[in-house]
Amino acid sequence: KIMFRKNRREYVRLPAHHLIKYRVLEKERIFSFARNVSSAGLCFHCKENIPIGSVVEILINFPGLPEPVKVLAKVTWLKTLKSTEGFQAGVRFVNIDDNSRSFINERILKFFKGSTEE
Repeated sequence: KIMFRKNRREYVRLPAHHLIKYRVLEKERIFSFARNVSSAGLCFHCKENIPIGSVVEILINFPGLPEPVKVLAKVTWLKTLKSTEGFQAGVRFVNIDDNSRSFINERILKFFKGSTEE
């Protein structure tokens, strides 16, 4: 668990533009993209108004991984986007395996270590 107290977040978030597929359970999967990701959750773009508290299944594509990371997450906030159609949704992972969580943490450490080196 990586914890930096920055921007009131418990977990550091990796700026991202990863292709994802998500679906509110029992519905069809929709292609979208993540805005940022941490080992505890992510922010992504969605076209529909997903009610807060909804459980969504998300498949996150990471470069270098042969298979997407599959998580179940709960929508904790939703923001209407004024400049484009749709919404941004913040979700908290409710089911993620330890290997996937470790992989995300390693990506975050690698990103921030590389951004501080000159």
